[in-house]
Amino acid sequence: MENYRLLVRYNIISLLRKVYWLMVDHFSWWPIGLLKPQKRKIPTSKKRIAYYLWHYPILSEMFIQREVVALKKSSLSVEVVADALDDLEILDEKTQSLANGTHYLFPISKKLLLKYFVYFFLRNPLSFLNLFLYVVFHKYHNHKTIKEDVTIFLKAINLAGVLKDMHINHVHSPWADVNAFILLIASKLLGVLYTVQARAHDVHRKTSLYALSEKFANAEFIVTNTQYNESYLKSFLDKREWEKIHTIYEGINLRQFEPKFERGKTSNPARILCVARLIEQKGLVYLLKACKILKERRHLFRCEIIGGPEEPLYTNYYVRLKKMHRQLRLEDCVFFLGAQPFNKVLEKYRNTDIFVLPCVIAEDGSRDITPNVLIEAMAMKLPVISTNITGIPEIVEDGVSGILVHPNDENTLSEALIKLIGDHDLREKLGENARKKIEERFDINRNIIHYVNIFEATN
Repeated sequence: MENYRLLVRYNIISLLRKVYWLMVDHFSWWPIGLLKPQKRKIPTSKKRIAYYLWHYPILSEMFIQREVVALKKSSLSVEVVADALDDLEILDEKTQSLANGTHYLFPISKKLLLKYFVYFFLRNPLSFLNLFLYVVFHKYHNHKTIKEDVTIFLKAINLAGVLKDMHINHVHSPWADVNAFILLIASKLLGVLYTVQARAHDVHRKTSLYALSEKFANAEFIVTNTQYNESYLKSFLDKREWEKIHTIYEGINLRQFEPKFERGKTSNPARILCVARLIEQKGLVYLLKACKILKERRHLFRCEIIGGPEEPLYTNYYVRLKKMHRQLRLEDCVFFLGAQPFNKVLEKYRNTDIFVLPCVIAEDGSRDITPNVLIEAMAMKLPVISTNITGIPEIVEDGVSGILVHPNDENTLSEALIKLIGDHDLREKLGENARKKIEERFDINRNIIHYVNIFEATN
């Protein structure tokens, strides 16, 4: 009986889908909405931009926080709208203060939601219906049910209503994930400019590869953070729309990163630092294996790993990592310090000899594109070791501002560590060049000008 019900339900949905696309293909009056981006009137009022995120502020997204702070200091009017707060206890006071100026959507007021629902329905009933059907008949992530469709649509309505009350006329998603899909629907309900940013897991993780073409095609512009990503994004767009893509490197406030004037000789034991969430794409398995090689060759070192696990997605990986740590008997030389607030991470940068981040491409396609911690460590004049994948070679020039090794290879990683442990002059040279590279390419005060220019150009 249960199988019969599922079959009937599947047939009904299939029939509705066919009717929907028949209307889209053959009836000019059908409001196809999202399928053909509409030209909007230039707003006469001052541009008011809203960034929409799932949680804000987040420890692992310092780059977005720096971007928002820099934009707010510019000539633009920028607000942040987020679903909810993250865990503030792990953040330093300065980062915690960002929550004060953030507009949070949850818990949702049922009274307000009903008001917004009626408002947008009466404003344009046909478009309202079309947008709901669009949500129903499009896959926006790997878990999709009718119940989830309704939830997504109601979130979009609530978001659009809040943005309306805030007098927002330009919405921006700093990730191209499911929140960008929600924001896209909200922008259509509200009739305002929509733009999007593509960074890392949001466009590379297998479970995120849904509705990307629609998110990009409907965007007034698309921002990405590397030439590596720019080439990839072009595959989702018609060649005539490639000009919508703008590559702007992540930036840091260099005044926050003041390295030690003189590091001196290598500590004994040598101090090795890795700052990374305990997830597969960080390559920590290979770091542990490399440390085992160092120990077997009787090199004295202390490796500290700052970062917490990411559950539930990478629970199994975290368990595997901790088990390997015990099996390799690294308890006396490799230490997991957990997640730390930024000011404590900054102090660790100042008191270490070598920074390492052996990134890999995870089984689900997730990968680091421009690891923020790599940029931070280089700004602190640290000699860095990473891998020659994704956008990392756009940060680190092998042999000049750091050392790049092959991913998934503990042998070349251990050789690079041994090389730096034994060569003080090389560490100094790489550290100096690293700082210069960050000053040239990753200064937030320079890079934010590009953001301001493209935001203002859409007005």
